[in-house]
Amino acid sequence: MKLIVAPGVTLLSETVVFFGSELGHPPTHEKKNMPFILAGGGGGLKGGRLLEFGGKAPNHLLVSILNLFGDTRTTYGHAEYNSGPLAGLTG
Repeated sequence: MKLIVAPGVTLLSETVVFFGSELGHPPTHEKKNMPFILAGGGGGLKGGRLLEFGGKAPNHLLVSILNLFGDTRTTYGHAEYNSGPLAGLTG
């Protein structure tokens, strides 16, 4: 990925890796405070930070990732779990 070069960027520098868990507390199958990791710099993602979003549904994060790459959707999945993208992912 580092060797695939476009004007001024590499494929590696335009990549976002998403890693997460469906459970916030596996022994109880709790679905609150689920941990997610984003790595990379694609779409202007700013790394090296710990961000907390007050228990918002993961759908907000998924919309935010779509928006990083130019998708203009404001919701993902059921509307009751999503009211738009998260602020502060880019620097």
